Amino acid sequence: MGHDGACATATHLSNLHITPIEILETEFPCRISRFELVPDTGGAGQWRGGLSLLREYELLQNATVIRRYDKSRFPPTGLAGGKAGCGARFVIRLGTAQEAPMPSGRYEMQAGERFLLQSAGGGGYGDPPQRDAAALARDMAEGYVSAAGAKKDYNA
Repeated sequence: MGHDGACATATHLSNLHITPIEILETEFPCRISRFELVPDTGGAGQWRGGLSLLREYELLQNATVIRRYDKSRFPPTGLAGGKAGCGARFVIRLGTAQEAPMPSGRYEMQAGERFLLQSAGGGGYGDPPQRDAAALARDMAEGYVSAAGAKKDYNA
């Protein structure tokens, strides 16, 4: 018997810990306006990969943002017929004409600028059509898999 992947893991340090918004906003000059799981980001499979976590930040003062991450060019692969999870994303200057996905690096940013961090989704395990119908229905009810994703990935 298998199980689905863990959702919203912070893979940069402890692989399981997610720093609470209140701590981030206390320690850094930012406001977090979005903090959510992203539907359809876990790789499809008999056992679904964990969903990615998205956070959107607004800087409250000028700051240096250093971002190191992996899995943007090569998303987590699926195994035994499972599909890959989504890749990680780092997008700066949200909502402007200069909005752009960026590689890992050091960025000088201004107060009021917004950026987005999204972790990679985990790869699925096993052939997606073998997923238990009740598990897929639960995924859809929880918002983990959309109707379009269920149709595309699970032929449901």
